[in-house]
Amino acid sequence: MGRDVAASTVVIDWEAAFAEEYVVSARRRREDPWVRLFDWTTDAARRETVEAGAASPGVADREVKLHVVDTLAVDDGVEFRYLRLDVARPARGWGVSVWQIDVEGVEVAPRRYLRPR
Repeated sequence: MGRDVAASTVVIDWEAAFAEEYVVSARRRREDPWVRLFDWTTDAARRETVEAGAASPGVADREVKLHVVDTLAVDDGVEFRYLRLDVARPARGWGVSVWQIDVEGVEVAPRRYLRPR
C-alpha cells in the first residue's frame, strides 16, 4: 500500500469469479508475522455483500453477477502496510478474479525501528 494505515474497513470488489471462503491478513513490516483481519470461518457477521448483475450478452433472460463487493469491518487499532488475501475456495468451479481492493481508514505516522547490530 505504500503507507501505514489504521483501517476500519476493507472492500474487495470481485469480478464474476468471486470467493466466499477467504482470509484477509495484514502486517506492518515485511518481517512481522501476518495478523488475520477477516476469516470466513469466524467473521461472517462482519461481512456485507452486494451483488451487481446485468443481462449476459448472448444469453436471453439470464442475469449474471458481474461484480460481487464484500465490505469487511476491521478491528479498530490494527495498523498495517501490507495486505494479503488467501482464497480457501472459489464460489464457482473455476478460479477467482479481484477487480480491486480498497482500504478505508486513516494514515498513521511511520514508526522507526532500530536495527539489531
